[in-house]
Amino acid sequence: MRLIFKNARNKEKFLLYLFDLVCILYASLVSYALIIFLRDLSARKLMLDPAFSRFVLLMILLYSLGLYIFELYDIPFKLRKLYTLTSIALIIFLSCVIFLVISGIFNLDMPDARVLFPFFILATGCLFIQRWLFFKYIISPDKKVINVLFVGIDALTEHILNMMKGPGYNVVGVVSGGDPLSNAGERKQGPLNIVNAGKDLEALIGSKEVKILVLALENRMSSDFITKMHKYKLEGIDVYSSDHFYEILSRKFPIEQYLKTGTVPVLNIDSFASPVFKNTKKLIDYFGATVMLLILSPLFLVISVLVKTTSRGPIFYLQERIGFQEKPFKLIKFRTMIVGAEKDNGPQWAKKNDIRTTKIGRILRRTRLDELPQMINVLRGELSFVGPRSIRRHFAEIIEGEVPFYAIRFSVKPGITGWAQVNYHYGGTVEGHVEKFRYDLYYLEHASLLLDLYIILKTLQTLVRRPAF
Repeated sequence: MRLIFKNARNKEKFLLYLFDLVCILYASLVSYALIIFLRDLSARKLMLDPAFSRFVLLMILLYSLGLYIFELYDIPFKLRKLYTLTSIALIIFLSCVIFLVISGIFNLDMPDARVLFPFFILATGCLFIQRWLFFKYIISPDKKVINVLFVGIDALTEHILNMMKGPGYNVVGVVSGGDPLSNAGERKQGPLNIVNAGKDLEALIGSKEVKILVLALENRMSSDFITKMHKYKLEGIDVYSSDHFYEILSRKFPIEQYLKTGTVPVLNIDSFASPVFKNTKKLIDYFGATVMLLILSPLFLVISVLVKTTSRGPIFYLQERIGFQEKPFKLIKFRTMIVGAEKDNGPQWAKKNDIRTTKIGRILRRTRLDELPQMINVLRGELSFVGPRSIRRHFAEIIEGEVPFYAIRFSVKPGITGWAQVNYHYGGTVEGHVEKFRYDLYYLEHASLLLDLYIILKTLQTLVRRPAF
């Protein structure tokens, strides 16, 4: 126990967990009282009721398990509000479903199922507000500077340093040399404070109160140094490789190292090979597209009439795109351009105030209503709701000239929306699409149903806040 609380990060996690338990208890107490004891409220009677005790204990167990699985006790560098809210809501929802299943299978004396609705609302709200306050006032980056020491320099170091210029981090220096334990001294190299720590690396970490160590990918490390890294981890110092730390800060995949060395990254895309993930994603796609088409059919009719009566040409525009494993398919959209828009100049990136668009087409593009017919592509199995954005072969070949392993993104089915779409603007240039490719690779490595749900919710937010062109 003393070893656990010697680590400041573990203290924060334990405190956060205690606050979570208070929120669960409060939500259980209030929701149970509202439904069961509304007319005869007795605090003592409520607390001693066996059904209530079982309900609270089971919810705490299920919620704790969910938080562990979704890694919500890994204290983040920055509270991502929508992701946190989505995660908590999903965990509480799944806990309620499992609660019903367990009580039904084992025929347990449990509270009325009506308790679950107010419990879901209260628990989700309380837990989210509690976590927001916790990260804002207890471990806020503005109030707690994290000292970071870089061990070695590689192609990502400068990019990471640029991302750390905001509040919350203090870079104490960069340990240089092949073996971090081989030299001694200190000097300046451009903006970097180069520290050759020699055998006193441990003393340097202690004197500077280093909380994070970032290890360069190209650094050759002795067995003694690797042993020390394990020791630091046990003492509560976070140790990251530069590519992992880059991903934490940017939520993008680092491709600089591979472009520099001419190598191809080997991604871990096990999620897409999992039958549970694959089949659940497919079920959501088919069910969601069917429901959306049924609900939006009146809107389809109105848009079809407007497109047909305001400009010459067909209602729908079919454009060849590259899909899963680079197989071509016809993407379906409402037509927003004049007929023969690419006849003279060929394929072009979309741009603001494009003279080729029709009057109604500009409105459809800004509101992204022109994308709605892609639900048909989802039903045909050519698209998913979430995945890398489909692209035309002409542009894919141009981008491959800059990034030779660009075809990796075609390892999975493309999506209507994706991680790149909610984190980056349209990117109608080669450089912009290379930047979006970093997000695509991040999604391939970190894909999950929770991340898909987050992307969908973030897409709704993007539709409101960031009009297209």
